[in-house]
Formats: sequence, structure tokens, C-alpha cells
Amino acid sequence: MKIYRSLAEVPSDFGPSALTIGNFDGVHYGHRKILRRLVALAEEHCWKPSVLTFDPHPTCVVRPDRAPRLLTTPERRAELMREEAIEQVLILPFTREVAALTPQEFVDQILVARLAVRAVLVGENFRFGNRQTGNVVQLADFGRRLGFETETISTVICRGRVVSSSGIREAILAGRVALAGRLLQHPYGLDGDVVKGHGVGARQTVPTLNLATRAEVVPARGVYLTRDERQFESPEALKAQILRDVRCARSYFRRVKAWLSRPLTRA
Repeated sequence: MKIYRSLAEVPSDFGPSALTIGNFDGVHYGHRKILRRLVALAEEHCWKPSVLTFDPHPTCVVRPDRAPRLLTTPERRAELMREEAIEQVLILPFTREVAALTPQEFVDQILVARLAVRAVLVGENFRFGNRQTGNVVQLADFGRRLGFETETISTVICRGRVVSSSGIREAILAGRVALAGRLLQHPYGLDGDVVKGHGVGARQTVPTLNLATRAEVVPARGVYLTRDERQFESPEALKAQILRDVRCARSYFRRVKAWLSRPLTRA
């Protein structure tokens, strides 16, 4: 996969491209449906399956008071897109200048002139251009006049729920990480540095790790994988439970590893 971080980095041979546009925070089940359709269309026409995403999130620029906490960094998003055979990702710096582009200017100056689009796939609620005045109907009209296909992918429903980044954030913050994992189609994880604690675990029960994370969305406080928080009558009883939990966790992660190593299917 090739990753570009500005329009200046985009090469002249970026196209012909089949492109999807969006924030893709989490690269969840709904996003993957778009990506898989994009790759299939690109393979059919010998186009390059490509993604245009933004950093920072556009809301951080136009409405910073409403900016969401993000599930994934742009780098992590690109890693997840690689799993779906995306070949090119442009992480476009979202500035006030980009925000000021009219729908026509956005299509002319970026999609056509720089990214050489032959097809654009977006979700049915896609909006673009200054003050989000552009919509999928206008995009399709631009495509007919400028020579690219437009395809709209409908909202994805999973177990009766609309799959969305905002819904997944809510699930994680509420501690419903299993539900979040189903909607993401991959386990939600936290990156960070292991830092020194007070050493109570090592002295009284079992050694533990303390993680200083830079993640913006952190699950609700609690004990995951095994049980709710509870008190024990002695350090020995807590240690015995922790060791049982370790065995349970190892079994769980063996199943997760097998699930992640399964062949990818295309819908």
C-alpha cells in the first residue's frame, strides 16, 4: 500500500482510480462493505482501489466543540484498509482552505485533477464541500458531466443496529466491547506505553502491567473477559481468581487469533 499525506505527494500516476471518501474511523463493518465493493469494481476495470480520508477529523476544524473522540489514528486506519486490498490512501490534511472548497471545486480540483477518478463510492449519507452542501445526488451529477461513475452503498445493519463510528464509540465507553468488536469486525485495542506502578500486585498477588495510552476512546472502568469488579477476602483468594482468569484469557485469545487468521471473504 502507498500512503500519501498531502496533495503535493500525490504522483501523476495515481489514477485511474476507483475512490471512496470519508473519515473511516474504526474501519468498521459498514466501511468494509464499501471497501470490498470498491476493490471488486477496481479489479473489473483495472483501476487502482484508493481511499481519500482526512486528518484531523473535519469537525475539529469546522466545529471543534463537537469534534468526536476517535477510535483509530490515520495510520491504524490505513493498516485496516490494507487488509481489504486497498492500494492507495491519501490522508489529506483538513484545513480551513479545504473546508472552504465548494462541492464543484472539491470535485474539479481534487477528485478529477489530482486523483484521476473513474469511479467514486460513498455511503448514502455522504456530504462534501463547504458547509457540507454537496450530497450524493450532486456527486452523481458531477460524475455524469466529468466522466466518472458514482455508486452509493446503503447503510449496514448488524444484529438490528445501524453500524456507525458514533455507535461503536458509545458501546466502548459503556464497556460493551464485545458488541463493539462485532460492529468493527475486529477486536478494539489500546496502544500505549507500559509504565511503573506501585508494585502492589507483584508483592501481594501477581505482577500486573500499567498502560499509559494515548487512545481517545477508552472502555468504561471494569474487569473485562472474565467478571464484574468484586472484592476478595484475602490476597490469596484474589491471586487464585487472577490465575483462573489468566487461563480463561489465554483460551479467549487463542480463539481470537484463529478468527483473525481466517481467510477474508468478500461481500
